Amino acid sequence: MLGPESLRAFILSRSIEAEFIELGKNEAATSQSAATALGCPISQIAKNIVLIGSKPYLLIISGDKRVDIRKFSEIVGEKVRLAGPEEVLEATGYKVGGVPPFSHLKPLKTYIDISVTRYDFVYTSGGSDNTLLKIAVKDLLEHSGSVTVDVGR
Repeated sequence: MLGPESLRAFILSRSIEAEFIELGKNEAATSQSAATALGCPISQIAKNIVLIGSKPYLLIISGDKRVDIRKFSEIVGEKVRLAGPEEVLEATGYKVGGVPPFSHLKPLKTYIDISVTRYDFVYTSGGSDNTLLKIAVKDLLEHSGSVTVDVGR
């Protein structure tokens, strides 16, 4: 299983500017708990959601949005569903609540919802349920290899 150390190594190897923030146990497990701990709007938390079709996909979306599964399915050209905890771990190497936007066990086709682009920087998972990563949205876009979509509701 991967964790914050794996993500730190990935970030250092690519010279990505990002700041790790350590919180209390489970404080980074949900968008709401992370926003509360940081004192920021929930919309500034970027969730990393794994969806399953014929292969796993990663969607990065603001914490105040939900995924429109139908719209996302249309974009990828197949029916998808939210991944279960074991599928998330298998696809990414990270547990639910700790999935970062990159540095996964296997390369994932990644999409970023336009809701994330409202900010210059966001907080996203740092590899565990108590670690966050503060990162500029431009760097998130560049290093996640993501395609921008509009699938939030």
